[in-house]
Amino acid sequence: MGDPQLADPSLIPNLDWLADANWVTVQGSYEIGTNYVAMHENLLDQTHFTFLHEGTVGTPEWAAAPLEVAAEGDVVSLRRELLRSDPPGIYATPMRLEGKLVDRLSEAAFIGPAGHVAKARITQRDGSAEDGREFRVNITHLFTPRTQHSIHYWWFNSRDFYLDDEAASRFLHDASAKAYFEDVEALQWISDTVVNDVIPHREFSVRADRPGLLMRQVLARLAGQEQKIQA
Repeated sequence: MGDPQLADPSLIPNLDWLADANWVTVQGSYEIGTNYVAMHENLLDQTHFTFLHEGTVGTPEWAAAPLEVAAEGDVVSLRRELLRSDPPGIYATPMRLEGKLVDRLSEAAFIGPAGHVAKARITQRDGSAEDGREFRVNITHLFTPRTQHSIHYWWFNSRDFYLDDEAASRFLHDASAKAYFEDVEALQWISDTVVNDVIPHREFSVRADRPGLLMRQVLARLAGQEQKIQA
């Protein structure tokens, strides 16, 4: 969309792990009854992991882990680290880390109106011979508007460990699909409430909403630039 003369291939985000033989990817898609801004807000809010995704990506300790937020250019990023904790369910089984302690690092970013990337690094910390081993998972979220209140959404879960383990692939696919469908249900409920409720709503933001608010500023600036070009 837009003026083809303004298309700049150098601005295309690097998602090379999706075609790298050193990574294995499982994927899925949904159509969601929400707008793309709300989807970005959901992905930038890691505080909901513990409560909406209990048993997959959420753990009680994760809710209180320190969160670092940064904005540079058109990218809004966040970083969260939790040391010597139980691994979340979505990783414990395919990484064969049940009952072991790990260091958990999550780095995520709004990379543009159509995408979000999260990178998880799990480091084994159990004092065994395997202590210090790292496992990486990159999660790619891509979406585009279908209507004013619905989007097409594709997700990709890529890992760099046990590449030939088909059981690990099935587990990651099913656990990911479960977690993302929980997002689908929550976002659709929120959208239906905001659009159809007869009671006026007043938005209230808390500290954890800062990444989403920064993302909105980027979208507003990009939309303003496009309107100036079209004028």
